[in-house]
Amino acid sequence: MAIDILTQSSPSLTKTSQQSNSLNHESEAPPTDRSILDAVALKAKYDAEREKRLAANTAGFAQYNLIDREDPFFGKYLDDPYIEQKIVRDPVDQETEVLIIGGGYSAQIAAVRLMEKDITDIKLIEKGGDFGGTWYWNRYPGAQCDIESYCYMPLLCETGYMPSEKYARSAELFGHAQNIGRKFQLYEKTLFQTEVTSLEWNEPTSTWLAYTDRGDVIRARFVISASGPMHKPKLPGVPGIKSFKGHSFHSSRWDYEYTGGDSSGNLQKLSNKRVGIIGTGATAVQIVPKLGAWAKELYVFQRTPSSIDVRNNRPTDPAWAQNLGENWQQKRMVNFNNVISGVHQDEDLVNDGWTNTFSRLAPAPVSEETQEEAAMLAEQRRQLADFEKMEEIRARVDEIVKDKDTASKLKPFYNQFCKRPCFHDEYLPTFNRPNVTLVDTDGLGVQQITEKGVVANGKEYELDCLIYATGFELVTDFTQRSGYDLVGVDGLTLSKKWEDGPSTLHGYITNGFPNHFFVQVIQSGQTPNLPHGAGESIAHFAYLISEAKKRGIKSFQPTQKAEDAWVDAVVETNKEWDDFPNNLPAGTRIDPMNRDRLPIQPQEGLEIEESDVTARDEYPIRVRTYRKTGASGLPLFIYIHGGGFVTGGLETDDRYCRKIAAEVDVMVLSIEYRLAPEHKFPTGFEDCFDVVEWVGRPESQEQLQVDLTKGYVLGGTSAGGNFTAGLAHLARDQGITPRLTGLVFLASSFCHPEVRPAHYRDRILSIDEVYDAPGLSRKSIEYFAEKYGAPFSDRRYSPLLFESHADLAKKALFSVCGWDPRRDEAILLEKLLQAEGVETRIKVHPGLPHGFWTTCPLLPVSLSWEEELVKNIRWILE
Repeated sequence: MAIDILTQSSPSLTKTSQQSNSLNHESEAPPTDRSILDAVALKAKYDAEREKRLAANTAGFAQYNLIDREDPFFGKYLDDPYIEQKIVRDPVDQETEVLIIGGGYSAQIAAVRLMEKDITDIKLIEKGGDFGGTWYWNRYPGAQCDIESYCYMPLLCETGYMPSEKYARSAELFGHAQNIGRKFQLYEKTLFQTEVTSLEWNEPTSTWLAYTDRGDVIRARFVISASGPMHKPKLPGVPGIKSFKGHSFHSSRWDYEYTGGDSSGNLQKLSNKRVGIIGTGATAVQIVPKLGAWAKELYVFQRTPSSIDVRNNRPTDPAWAQNLGENWQQKRMVNFNNVISGVHQDEDLVNDGWTNTFSRLAPAPVSEETQEEAAMLAEQRRQLADFEKMEEIRARVDEIVKDKDTASKLKPFYNQFCKRPCFHDEYLPTFNRPNVTLVDTDGLGVQQITEKGVVANGKEYELDCLIYATGFELVTDFTQRSGYDLVGVDGLTLSKKWEDGPSTLHGYITNGFPNHFFVQVIQSGQTPNLPHGAGESIAHFAYLISEAKKRGIKSFQPTQKAEDAWVDAVVETNKEWDDFPNNLPAGTRIDPMNRDRLPIQPQEGLEIEESDVTARDEYPIRVRTYRKTGASGLPLFIYIHGGGFVTGGLETDDRYCRKIAAEVDVMVLSIEYRLAPEHKFPTGFEDCFDVVEWVGRPESQEQLQVDLTKGYVLGGTSAGGNFTAGLAHLARDQGITPRLTGLVFLASSFCHPEVRPAHYRDRILSIDEVYDAPGLSRKSIEYFAEKYGAPFSDRRYSPLLFESHADLAKKALFSVCGWDPRRDEAILLEKLLQAEGVETRIKVHPGLPHGFWTTCPLLPVSLSWEEELVKNIRWILE
């Protein structure tokens, strides 16, 4: 339930102390004195910062480069810098009771819990050169856990080990994994430097066959996939990333040969280097102080600042450690989870930034006449407490950072858990060093990487070394992240089953894949303390495997009914996240009509402006124009973005609008029409038609300083191309002048599958042949159609149904994706226009998915497509 705290009334709340150690939520509520903070102003600021980033990033996860080991450039970012010597061995052909994929903490917990159940026939496969998982890969300077060591480091009671400090550092975390391996004799059970390439279910034998890149074949009754979320790095999709001629690496593959030193610092080889780091999340917060202490010059490129709270790390007190009692770690982990979950505890055993923040933001129970009123008041209190907590975070920046301009850019304006909160005592002071420069991009991110360095805010920063602290593939598909697919019952692949999203029972098993367990947080219990969450699931896996063995059960899996019921329950209980107020969920796009108008990113040689065209219902339709600086009397290209009628805006294809305007003598006018489902058919179409009609007026042409006798082109991508076809037909039928001279259809749709004309059905086969294509599937087409709400047979939605396609324009361009359900509609319409005397050009891109140039703009084929588009726009205007 989304509550607008600014419009709901509530009784006055009693002011309490700003920080309380009490966990009795029934006696205290968060501080809400309105004199301390201006909730109205903060909400407006949060909204503006949120929308700024959403406008700059419409691609979601597609903004990143996913690394393919076979790629001649990106593959090097997956190389293991910690292997001193490559293991040489013969392929292994072996049977085992349980195969565990992974070698991090979760995999080790699984092995130990299985052995506790007398299941010792175990095999582990780990792609790294040793145990450690996250802490094998992440050995960057300054690395340490941000959850208390006594809770985070697993199996402390079982190994008898006590961490040296409250928040252990990477060398100790890695060493603990090695200690677990030795203690439980896991080294002899593990194939290191080995990657699983395929996992296939064999029904006759009720076993899994695991194939590896070493030629191994492991047959296992049960498989536990515990490869973890933080082993496969991702890189930013910044133009020019391949052009940098200096040294570069990802933070999880730290190159100490280049920097010198180790995870504790001493990066002496950087003393004469200009170093840049892209990223300011939890990893960068730990790295920056070490780089600042050693680099000659350090440039920190920031899109969004992290919240930086007090860390207060300290050595372990030996006297305290000697008096913990039996099973102390389990009790401590449960206490931590209960505190952050709002469950009353007599004592906060951990008592750190995590527990204090969660306790403070947990709303106190209220007594109201109705449950709805109680929920509204609780939400108000939670939001006000969050505002005040973040005000303290921002005040801490002012207290520490001396330069006021730098301090203002380091202040986060979002709710506490929009980004993972950071706790660090050296990060902020680093910006007081004369050799450290914060390059804040105001939410836009860096613009380009060049041979010499990084361009941000229109300025090039020359660098010797560029470090990517840009995170991991946390939310990509399981098969993409793990590097292998599962082939289950009757040949069903996991990638096929989960193509529209994961579906599990309790997050760890899925129908069609017997005897297989996932260690993951998706659809499962969640906690910041990942090893504890994994351990609870793994204990259950061990029980199930043990019971199956005792009862002689060869295989088991959840029923589809049980799985569906669980997924429905997960969705229902998480509806409160649908609105995610005042936060920055990656890849989301809210209705553009509500966004604040922010300055347009300038580009040398171009004039880029925004204005409004009044719609038939008086709505201001925002349009953006692009032209070469000082140019007038140009032809006009009206461009309409795609997005299935429900997503997108002016920023969606801003890249291509800029390129066309810069390289072709034409003005580009981009339309930001209203989107479904808030504005169903025909609102978006009519917005575009109203703009076309407005452009036809002489006074409008004078205002735009265009000459339509030199060329008048209409075009768009996907849904924008659909609009284009419908608009061209209506413009012809209604006699709108001047007449169009060119049409541009990029991966466009022209007819809903259900109303394909009978005499064309044998020519429109792709909708059935490639119904499950990536980028656009038959299911997503139906989803967009439902949200848009157009009658399938309405010719404005299915323009292929117009009786005649004559006299639409002189020329037409079609760019068609071969692996696209919409492919054949475009090929058909091109032939129909050609028959009517329209001069056409068509290019079909075999094997490429819908709109590949938008989702993967830096692929060579996408860059080639850009150049081809520019040439074809010139052809249309000839």
